[in-house]
Amino acid sequence: MTSSFHEYRSGQPQFQLQRLLDAFEKEQKSFSDESTRSIRALEERCRQFSDNQAIFQVRLLEKDSEIQLLKAQLSTRAALDEQLRLSKTKLDAELLENKSKTEQIRVLTEQAEIVKIQHDSEIREKDKLISELFSKHRAAEDVSKLALEKNVKLQCEIDELKQQVRKTLHCFYAFLLCKAIAAS
Repeated sequence: MTSSFHEYRSGQPQFQLQRLLDAFEKEQKSFSDESTRSIRALEERCRQFSDNQAIFQVRLLEKDSEIQLLKAQLSTRAALDEQLRLSKTKLDAELLENKSKTEQIRVLTEQAEIVKIQHDSEIREKDKLISELFSKHRAAEDVSKLALEKNVKLQCEIDELKQQVRKTLHCFYAFLLCKAIAAS
């Protein structure tokens, strides 16, 4: 028993050592497996991170493009706002000028109405004068007609008197001639 006990005693540490070695190997294998899993998980995370990084980079470029587009739109908007402001200023000036022209047209229209009223009044007065002149002319024509008729009558009377005077003169000459013949 002593030898077996000694063997047992000497075998027991070897057995314990073997057990410890087995446990260590098992633990080492478990640690190695865990490390491999961890490394794979980390590699997977790195791939995911890299993929996410690429996606993020693409998104960043898209967002940068959007920002550039928005800046361009903002610049365009600012230019459009300035153009709109200039157009509004120009239109305001034109509106003011048109209001001034409208006021001038209104004043000229009023003046034209006054001139038209005066002109119409003058035309009425001239029409009245023309009517009076026509009346006077007709009256003068009537008087002239009467005078002409009177002149014609007088001319006829004159012609008649001339004939009577001629006849009387013929008679008188004939009488004188007869007297002269009788006296001779």
